[in-house]
Amino acid sequence: MTLKDISNISVSRRIGDRSPPRKAMKPAKVIEDIQRSRKLELQKVLEWKDKNQQELNDLNSELWRIRTDLPELELDLEKLNNQLFELEKRYKEKENELAEADKRLESEIAELKQEFELYRRQTELEFNRKIEQLSADCDSRVQSEIAQKQAAYTDAKRELEKRKDELVRQINEEKAHFQSENERIIERRRVRLEAVDREFARELNNLEQDKKEIARAAAAVDLKCEAVGAEIAKKEEEKQELESQVNSARLKSAQFEEKTVEIRREIQTLKTEFQEKVRLLEQKEHDAAKFANSTVALKEQLLSEEQTRRKTHNILQDLKGNIRVFCRVKPEQAENCFKHQMFASADSSDGKEHIIITEPLVAPQPFYGFSKSAPKNYKFGFDKVFGMDSTNSEIFDEISQLVQSALDGYNVCIFAYGQTGSGKTFTMSSVTDGIIPRAVDLIFQRSRSAKENGWEFSITGQFLEIYNENINDLMTESYLRNLDAVKHEIKHDEATRTTTITDMTTVALENQEQVAHILENANKNRATASTNVNHRSSRSHSIFMIQLCGHNKKTGESVNGKLNLIDLAGSERISQSMVTGERLKETQSINRSLSSLGDVITSLCKRSQHIPYRNSRLTYLLQYSLGGDSKTLMFVNISTKLQHFNETLNSLRFATKVNNTQLQTKQ
Repeated sequence: MTLKDISNISVSRRIGDRSPPRKAMKPAKVIEDIQRSRKLELQKVLEWKDKNQQELNDLNSELWRIRTDLPELELDLEKLNNQLFELEKRYKEKENELAEADKRLESEIAELKQEFELYRRQTELEFNRKIEQLSADCDSRVQSEIAQKQAAYTDAKRELEKRKDELVRQINEEKAHFQSENERIIERRRVRLEAVDREFARELNNLEQDKKEIARAAAAVDLKCEAVGAEIAKKEEEKQELESQVNSARLKSAQFEEKTVEIRREIQTLKTEFQEKVRLLEQKEHDAAKFANSTVALKEQLLSEEQTRRKTHNILQDLKGNIRVFCRVKPEQAENCFKHQMFASADSSDGKEHIIITEPLVAPQPFYGFSKSAPKNYKFGFDKVFGMDSTNSEIFDEISQLVQSALDGYNVCIFAYGQTGSGKTFTMSSVTDGIIPRAVDLIFQRSRSAKENGWEFSITGQFLEIYNENINDLMTESYLRNLDAVKHEIKHDEATRTTTITDMTTVALENQEQVAHILENANKNRATASTNVNHRSSRSHSIFMIQLCGHNKKTGESVNGKLNLIDLAGSERISQSMVTGERLKETQSINRSLSSLGDVITSLCKRSQHIPYRNSRLTYLLQYSLGGDSKTLMFVNISTKLQHFNETLNSLRFATKVNNTQLQTKQ
């Protein structure tokens, strides 16, 4: 009975019984109270619904904003890593240049000091010796000669003057005596005049002789005076020559003094330059110490930031999805292709990039009336869609962060999926720019950079194929002889969550050339086997497994990651390929393996109690690399040729199933 029926019954009873009004209104009042409470509850429910709807809209807006900001955050993080790498590289170069400049400066200063000290000592010794020798020789010779000549000249002159005075005195005395005697004789003894005349004549003769002797002596004295004058002139010439030599020596001394002043000026300049260089060196040493201190602080900060970076990087990868699917369209001639369109993530509400393929019409459709059948479109959304003009470099730029996750200690799987001839092997194993060589090159670069923070990495690799559930070692030289003959067993260690394969070649990876050689030999072996055994390379899974073991000496931290690079076998359907016999067995094995891969991913998504890893060798081998906090990327390679439409549609559907799965990560 409804509320309206109850109200009608109450009104009819009130009219028929003519009961008091107050008692008749009680049921109506109850009904009104009930209606009022129901309206209030309904209003609260509506308000609660509006509030939840608003919160849902806010969450959707926040989710859209996060998805929009993810590429920018990822790009900023990559830029910061590159800037940090460039800064560390530039700091090393500056540090080396400073050390080399310091060494050259110290060597040049030491050589200049030695050369200057040797030159100064030699110059001073030679100059002092010559000056002292010249001064001593000149002084001694001049003084000696002058003293000797002056003494001889003075003695000779004194002797001659003395003798001349004596002779003049004697002559005067004799003359006076003669006159007095002559007068006495004249006066007293005229008689004796003749005798006196004779005596006088005799005396006169004697005097004449004496006079001649005196004249001869005077001539001899004059000759001696001339000789002494000539000797004096000669000595004067020698004196002038000595004075000239002294002047020349003084001139040379002045020149030496000028050179000494110039050398002293150069020494002062060199001292100034040396002091300036010492000041600059001290400044550089101060700057170097400052840089060293800042470097130590930066390195300590870098160790701290490295852990933050790893956590942030992993959070970022989890936000992007721990299972991601990329689609790549193989370049084909336009006239042989079905129609397809690609749309960027900005044009979609779910943040994914989309591809729409249009089913080709097998034959022209007949026209009846006003209606005709439109071609059927299929729309698929993926994390990234690469067109025909995309390159391997562009693709690797998108997945390089997964390589970093492997270095950070996570298990990473990168699959190349698609039908035969869709470009899987080119994407994965191209020797020049495929994912495998580029990933290994990036691992080498990042591991070398991590050494500065105390990390040491051990990098090993295994290369194998799975054909008809048989495992073959692609690195061994006996690959062709032991094809499908050696039984390799897969063993798991639950405690360490590691996987080993018995009798499998493990190689320590050291450089890019070695990896290129491994890829070349493996591709050559698979090509030879394909020639002999029915295009085997397109009917088998090839797996390149890289084990990364890192230990930090500074922090004691250790990480173990694995990067699995898988080129899956062609995904043709039996109904489309129309194969029989051995080829049918191959196709069934491939389809079971790919189906098992899809089942494992679906079970992981549902967090089922049982995960069917053992359903195929591929999933059993990758058991610890598919679940938990592992990262998985699947490349679905498609062909747009008209005859490949059904296989392309099937590949896109399988990839969409994988893309709708998210693994439960460890908290």
